[in-house]
Amino acid sequence: MRNAYHHIDFYPLRHPLVLFFIPFAVGIVTAYYASGIFTTAVVAAIMIVSMVGLILSQYIISKKYSDYCLYIFCGMTLMSVGALLCLQRINATQVDWPQDKGDYLIGITSPPRHSERSQRVDAKILSGKYEGKLLRLYFPDSVNISTGDEVFVHTKIDAPQNSGNPHEFDNKGYLLQQGISGTGYVWQYKKRDGTERKSSLRQWGGKVREKLTSRYSEYFEGQSLAILAAMTIGDKNELTKEVQDIFSQVGASHLLALSGLHLGILFSIFNITFLRRTRNRYFRIVLSILGIALLWTFAFIAGLPISLQRAALMFSLAQIMIIFRRDAFSINNLALSAIIILIINPLSLFDVGFQLSYASVLAILWIFPIIPCPKVVARYKVLRFFHDSLCVTFCATIGTAPLVAYYFHNFPVYGLIVNLVLVFFAYGILVGAILFFILPFATEFIAIPLNGLLKMLEATLTFFAELPGSHLKPYPTAVSVLLIYCLIFLYLFFRKKRKTLYPVATIICTFIIISESYAHRPHRLKPQIVFYNLYGGNAIHFINNEEDTYLWQQGRDATRSLSYIEKTFWEEENIKTPVQLREGYDSVKGNASILFSSLTDLPKATDSLLKEEPKSAVISFHNKRVIALTGKIARSRDSTAQVDYLYVTKGFSGDPASALEHYSPKTLVISSSLGDKYRLMWKVSAREKNVTIKDMKESGALVVHL
Repeated sequence: MRNAYHHIDFYPLRHPLVLFFIPFAVGIVTAYYASGIFTTAVVAAIMIVSMVGLILSQYIISKKYSDYCLYIFCGMTLMSVGALLCLQRINATQVDWPQDKGDYLIGITSPPRHSERSQRVDAKILSGKYEGKLLRLYFPDSVNISTGDEVFVHTKIDAPQNSGNPHEFDNKGYLLQQGISGTGYVWQYKKRDGTERKSSLRQWGGKVREKLTSRYSEYFEGQSLAILAAMTIGDKNELTKEVQDIFSQVGASHLLALSGLHLGILFSIFNITFLRRTRNRYFRIVLSILGIALLWTFAFIAGLPISLQRAALMFSLAQIMIIFRRDAFSINNLALSAIIILIINPLSLFDVGFQLSYASVLAILWIFPIIPCPKVVARYKVLRFFHDSLCVTFCATIGTAPLVAYYFHNFPVYGLIVNLVLVFFAYGILVGAILFFILPFATEFIAIPLNGLLKMLEATLTFFAELPGSHLKPYPTAVSVLLIYCLIFLYLFFRKKRKTLYPVATIICTFIIISESYAHRPHRLKPQIVFYNLYGGNAIHFINNEEDTYLWQQGRDATRSLSYIEKTFWEEENIKTPVQLREGYDSVKGNASILFSSLTDLPKATDSLLKEEPKSAVISFHNKRVIALTGKIARSRDSTAQVDYLYVTKGFSGDPASALEHYSPKTLVISSSLGDKYRLMWKVSAREKNVTIKDMKESGALVVHL
């Protein structure tokens, strides 16, 4: 293992493809975040100017400066190419969908993923104006659909949107990266029979994956089935949230996401079984090509995730280099694989799997060769194998830890030990899975030890997860993560050079990281009112500080939707469980006070009242008056005072003009649960009375800082 990396160093001129990758990636990032400024025509013009400047600089400018001009104009050209590809991808994905429901013929392109009451599938429109566009659709859980089915659906398609809740996951950006143009809920549908279309490779892979999972289910069940399917064929449908949390806490999530570890094990098995036993060079070439074909077949069956694309490309390039007797594992090959993936889909650069995969491999290629191997260890192959495995795990951890902390807010304390143990589990499970399928006459006998190995894996991870201090929950900012990588780069780049640049840059980066951490420290919340944008419910959060918060909610599904906010916004900001507002609640703490009363004649709060749906209510907080209107207009002494925010939700059936006349609010907040017809009526009436409008379906959640 070590001999493969002994010569690697990261001086850019020794790895020219890195010099191509950097400006190419910078162009993609610039276009993604400034897509509203740069159009395709502007970027194309910049690219033409750069190419003309590149050519002219070699004839007009003196040789002394021609090299600098070459680097500048080449960089600008590559940036323009990256930006142009990114903008084309964004423009191809974004669609102006009709405002009303429509009829579409779709083909299911992914296996259904079941949730509590629905199932999610990815689909492709097969005909009509929007042919070729990808959708993410939700069907009732009772519908029997599978990959490759063609279905007529009657539904309303919306462009992907975020809810706008604080600290939420960027679902809109994620769907854009996946090429998803629209989402919708399907209640009216009809399967199409009698027509067979040619399946794409992805659809073929999905069908094979479903068959293999069905084969597994005959001999395995529960979480053993879920872990086995995820580790060997990339099917995560059966994984529960509890099991995923255990893997995440101990730093073993990569075991469930097929990547270079899995392909490395599979290819090492192929290498030991066939390639090492073959002396004839031409026969080795044939076997290498066969191995590459098998790798990509496995990748398509597993759904072709970004991490597997990178690994398959790297191993393919490595085998090609071996055939031509060139360097197999290098940063050049890593950069080439990244460029190929980004040319196919520039938005893959923003995929978490892409970033983690390349960060880990780059760290291994760069750091592993400089870790010394003790002479005592080098004498024995077994000790050297353990030493190298531990070093590779250490390098991968250094490369991915900042990103894991930023995206998942997790740092596994026992990650090194756990990952060293997991290598042996992964070998055993993958070998067992191969034997399970290629030896059908011994399937029942192979399933017994394989099932035991899966139980041992689950027990081992549970043991480490339950140890005290098994994981930390850091919350670094994006700037801090970038600066941490800068520190790693500075150390590795200048470790052999005694220059003042390194200590000065280190001090500056460290100072900025400390400043960022202090600026974003916990217990910094100021009083605010948050109108959450929830699916299936409504909620208003009155926050005085982290310890003192109050919540009004309405709708049976509001609690389930709030559970996601609890794990993001509340947990990150250390917000305690809020007090549920009930009839007659009155609290005064310091300068903050909150008064809650219903707009109907309800009795005082009792245990039985907690089970009832909240009625229309008036809430006073920090001299701001909020009315949550869920029913008919109610006339009470509380409702006639100045209203700052009138929050209209599903259930109100009165006349909007009369309600606005009665309450005279400064701002109208329209819940996303309100139907399109009533939303339009409220907007028209509010504009006539010059009332500020906040439509949560269009602008997301509303945060009012007090």
